[in-house]
Amino acid sequence: MGESTESGRKALVVIPALNEAKALPSTLQQFMNSPSIDGWSISAVVIDDGSTDGTSDVARSAGILCLRHPVNCGVGAAMRTGFKYALANGYDAVVQVDADGQHPINEISNLISNLEDSDVVVGSRFLAGPWEASFIRRMAMRFLGFLVKISTGKKFTDPTSGFRVAGPRAIKFFAVNYPSEYLGDTVESLVLAHRHGLKMKEIPASLEVRQHGAASHTPARAGLHVFRAAGMIILTAGVWRTNPQSKETVDN
Repeated sequence: MGESTESGRKALVVIPALNEAKALPSTLQQFMNSPSIDGWSISAVVIDDGSTDGTSDVARSAGILCLRHPVNCGVGAAMRTGFKYALANGYDAVVQVDADGQHPINEISNLISNLEDSDVVVGSRFLAGPWEASFIRRMAMRFLGFLVKISTGKKFTDPTSGFRVAGPRAIKFFAVNYPSEYLGDTVESLVLAHRHGLKMKEIPASLEVRQHGAASHTPARAGLHVFRAAGMIILTAGVWRTNPQSKETVDN
């Protein structure tokens, strides 16, 4: 179970970034202006995942800590670096935020407050109201949501959401076990969290329009990742059933 949010606790906003030099300034400005939220001390770190456009320079010019991967390793690997940093430096929560400005800072307070009874809280754009998405993308998310539900028993309307928060127990687990593949950092991480005894929930969270650039994956490539993620969930589910002794739980 997630630990209660007490005054004076520390939250780390982890911002994975790949060639987001144009979008970062406005995104980072939000965190520079908000050093605390509801009694939580807020710090931000940019994980430059092998950018070639000066993303690291933009982050450092803004006075924000930046950790850089020499090559592109994927969002999941970037988040794992963030979790490792948070664990090593005594943070009580890790908030994942996109670098493109789609996740408003005023939503973070609600995510963190829900750690009182959960270890992982996911912000859903679909619970917050109507959201435009292509038919194919909606079908893909429903399919992935179905797989997550049969694997965890919980319904997620937005299983691919990159706007989420992890509490102390989840930080400890994800610092070692966070999937690195595309969609692994979102969909597979929910299945892994459930199988290791972490409590999860989904809440409404608004999403802004991307400020600059475009999505890093084409529809065809995204489709391949959907099937890869589905295969991994199904495969590991089979292993889980045939070897129940393999289940681990995270220490309190």
